[in-house]
Amino acid sequence: MLKNTKEMVENFSKAILYSSKSDEINRLTELYELNILDTKKEEQFDRITKLVSDVFSVPTVVISLIDEKRQWMKSVVGVDVNETPREQSICQHVLVNKNLMVIEDLQRDERFQNNPLVKEFNISFYAGAPLVTEKGNILGTLCLIDVNKRIFSKVEREQLQSFANLAVDAIESKKSVHINEELREKLIDVNAKYSNLVNSISDVVFQLDIVGNWTYLTPSWEKLTGFTVKESLNTPAIQFFSEESQSFLRSLFEQFPTRYEETYTYTLKFYTHSKIQKFVRVNASILTNKENEITGMTGTLSDITDMVELEQERKRDLEVARSVQGSVLSPPLHDERIQINSEYRPSLELSGDMYYWEKISPTTYGVFLMDVMGHGVSSSLISMSIRSLLKGLVTRVQDPVKITEELNRHMKELIGTGEGVITYFTSICLLVNTSEKIIEYVNAGHPFGIVSVDRTNIIEINKGSIPVGLIEQPPIEKGRISYDKEATIVLYTDGLSEVSETKNTKELIIKMLENHQSSEKQSLANKILKSCTLPQKLPDDICVISIDLE
Repeated sequence: MLKNTKEMVENFSKAILYSSKSDEINRLTELYELNILDTKKEEQFDRITKLVSDVFSVPTVVISLIDEKRQWMKSVVGVDVNETPREQSICQHVLVNKNLMVIEDLQRDERFQNNPLVKEFNISFYAGAPLVTEKGNILGTLCLIDVNKRIFSKVEREQLQSFANLAVDAIESKKSVHINEELREKLIDVNAKYSNLVNSISDVVFQLDIVGNWTYLTPSWEKLTGFTVKESLNTPAIQFFSEESQSFLRSLFEQFPTRYEETYTYTLKFYTHSKIQKFVRVNASILTNKENEITGMTGTLSDITDMVELEQERKRDLEVARSVQGSVLSPPLHDERIQINSEYRPSLELSGDMYYWEKISPTTYGVFLMDVMGHGVSSSLISMSIRSLLKGLVTRVQDPVKITEELNRHMKELIGTGEGVITYFTSICLLVNTSEKIIEYVNAGHPFGIVSVDRTNIIEINKGSIPVGLIEQPPIEKGRISYDKEATIVLYTDGLSEVSETKNTKELIIKMLENHQSSEKQSLANKILKSCTLPQKLPDDICVISIDLE
């Protein structure tokens, strides 16, 4: 065999990586002496990969052995692959480095961006721990693979190497076909290491039988729940969970054995021995026997109580903020010569869309619509800051150009001039004089508003400036529209384009204008929004404003 391995190494292609010729010869020699390549699946190795998958919450775990041509998988969770060419193997880099290797984002690593396996399986994260024998040879790796990039801590690296050492112990324990005292002692040592490692994990590792009774619990169960392992074993797991979680678990176990999934991830609520409510994330997989019959379930319980309570508090705060934000939006305005109506749908808890109108005098009205770049908390804070200025500003200035200039100055002060900070909003500012029948406006980079003048002419609200906040003192042009008898104005934010039945939002609005009568009870804004198909989760905030002038 030694001669053959020498010849193998001498004939390697440039794509085959190794630390040195002598290391590679010794490594391949021991690998073949172990007689493990192309052997059948074995439970002791599958238990390791399943447990590693649960502990690290990764979809794919592989115990791989690397010969002269390929990477062969002794045990694998998550993909239906038995071997891959060595030239394409990420794990062969571990042979060169001789240390645990972590690549948090393969897509950005020049060594692997064009790797066929990375492309085929859309791999982002990789962590591989070397399988180092007592002789110091690296047989392959225990590796984690995920389509999502992730951070891998020092503690996690140490735990992965410990699991790799367990896999090596299992491999080396197979060297002798005779069950002798030396082998039994080694197996005892492997089990002790296995137990010590599992018992050191803060998450609870568990097993359930087919009817849902605990058959195995690590000591961390007592810290999590206050119940002892002894009193909990062989009792129904369901009794420890809340009523709503119990209902879910019953339906889950009722599916067995006719229908099931290979893995499960759920958040469940339970009560400790002292009646304290807690939340756990359950990561579990099905256990089967040689006949592929379900025998139970194994997995981990992770305490996520702090995370859940923090998220609940965040949602309460956002609900209050959303209520406050909604309360400052102007209500419908119905005067003798002007009616203003609106429809508003946020895509998230908080929105960057905001509108405001005000009766400045018996015949003069200011209308303002804005859309802040982005979504969520940051954009809503900017829109609320602008809203606080508008009432005094619109009344005092009464000029769309000067209002836009003042808002641009405010944005530059609010955001500052920090390098890389680009925040802006688009807007339309209208000043409507119902006595003189004149509409003055500035459109600051916003989707064009549409005006139907005397039911005979369609005019776009398209004059103005670039979005507010991009540069200091931008050039601003004022637009002016006059009407004789009546006019209808439609303003909207770009979220409407995302849900419009027609790709051309302007065509939709013009069609609605042609059939609109200002005397109708249903507002034009409402009719426009109802003509759209709104998904459960909106891609963007939506505002639609309709203004009828007579």
